[in-house]
Amino acid sequence: TLTRVKETDSNEMLQHLGPAGRAALPRLANASRTAAAVPEAWRIAEITPLPKRDKGPHAAKSYRPAPPTSSVAKLVSRLAKGRLQHVCERWGLLHHEQAGYRSTEEQLALISQFVADSFEAGEYALMLAVDFTAAIDRARRLNLLKKRLDARCPPGAARWVNAFLTERRAKARCGDMLSAW
Repeated sequence: TLTRVKETDSNEMLQHLGPAGRAALPRLANASRTAAAVPEAWRIAEITPLPKRDKGPHAAKSYRPAPPTSSVAKLVSRLAKGRLQHVCERWGLLHHEQAGYRSTEEQLALISQFVADSFEAGEYALMLAVDFTAAIDRARRLNLLKKRLDARCPPGAARWVNAFLTERRAKARCGDMLSAW
């Protein structure tokens, strides 16, 4: 069953999968999506703080968390993101200026074109960039699920995203010390 999947995967292992493994991955992703069930191994992480460049080692803000999420989970979430982006854009659920669900390269191209057009027209270009990641991390998941459903998001996709976000757990590692769940 999906809840009993145990994995110690890496991107390198995924790159060297044989034909049977390559055939199994889409079946696993589709089974997860269809059942709106996400294996526990995809929802747990051991977070190791990595130092930021040019920051002193004594402040908490000098580190960024690096949770080594399962490579299969990353792959499946990228596939799900691609499907959701396609549906959202096709159904007009994303404003053309909204950056969420779009690639960095796509956003940089849009910004560059906007600046170039403004320059040619002799106008100023003004941009406001806001990162709402922390707000979304703190938002109540059931509220987010309801909003996705209200926004005409396909119910199966909303249930899968909810399953992916529910009961996520992490341990933090600092040297040889490991926190509890």
